[in-house]
Amino acid sequence: MIDPAIGILVIACFATLFGVSGLHKLRDPAAFGAVFAAYDLGPSRASLAVPLIELAVALGLLLGEGFRRTAAVVGILLFVTYAGAIGVNLFRGRRDLSCGCGFGNTEPIAPWMVARSLMLAVLLAGTLLPWKHRDLTVIDLLTIGFGLASMSLLYLCIERLLGQTARRLDKLRSVR
Repeated sequence: MIDPAIGILVIACFATLFGVSGLHKLRDPAAFGAVFAAYDLGPSRASLAVPLIELAVALGLLLGEGFRRTAAVVGILLFVTYAGAIGVNLFRGRRDLSCGCGFGNTEPIAPWMVARSLMLAVLLAGTLLPWKHRDLTVIDLLTIGFGLASMSLLYLCIERLLGQTARRLDKLRSVR
């Protein structure tokens, strides 16, 4: 069983991830539409649905147990879809595409992004396990708040590190 403080922390992290990602895409829908169309996997007008679904997942994760489960399943499906879209295009040899992930990220797609999306899907699936029922304490609330801040910074650092490492490896491969 998942302790509710840990469960809420994980949910808050994913709600933040989906919320920021969805808002980033809505801030410049034309740019995201171009990224979406470049993947060549469906009609470009479907790009309008992606940020709305991400925002709905973020909201659903925060609305309580009844909505949380459905939002988590939809979020898992989004991560698997992202992994599939990146994987298909890597298989096609199209490594020059922007991932379209958000956070100002214009990194070209790379195999680590497939692994990241699948890992996030597995982590989000963990929130579907049963939760203990207990009252939260002040310490729990502090744990959730500081944990969210820490996890957000850690995620951004790992993203940057993996992106830089992938670029350096690509440069080394092209020299050979």
